[in-house]
Amino acid sequence: MSARFACVVALATLGGVASAETKANCELIEISATSAKEPVIDSDVKVLEKKLKKPPFSSWNSFKVLSRAQRSVTQNKPEAVKLAHGTATVLLSSMSAAKPPRISLTVTIDDQDGKRVLDTKLNSDGGEWLVVGRSIPKSNDGELLALTCN
Repeated sequence: MSARFACVVALATLGGVASAETKANCELIEISATSAKEPVIDSDVKVLEKKLKKPPFSSWNSFKVLSRAQRSVTQNKPEAVKLAHGTATVLLSSMSAAKPPRISLTVTIDDQDGKRVLDTKLNSDGGEWLVVGRSIPKSNDGELLALTCN
């Protein structure tokens, strides 16, 4: 083995050790949204109440938690999360070193039949709650996903 090749291998190895993976800790809450005579918001999503009372979510007035998950998400590695009604995938695109960090995510949701029902890119400050969702076809109900990462 030549000295030049050994030097390149050593530098590549050192570079791999020195670089740390960027990770974010994320919390996801799957929420069922309906219209009811009496409004009800689960205590687990009271932190989202202001967001849920604004359009487009204000078309519903009852919100029930269906599932909850916490994941450590590594940059550029999709993390699948099983939901009560399908699967969500979270991809951390970037995370700044600022305090709070600026986070860029791609979130997809597939229904229980594996059909893609949502594909969106989100940017926020770390710790901020984001809510995405959809109306269920042939129904007045909705399925929402709230998430926060830091």
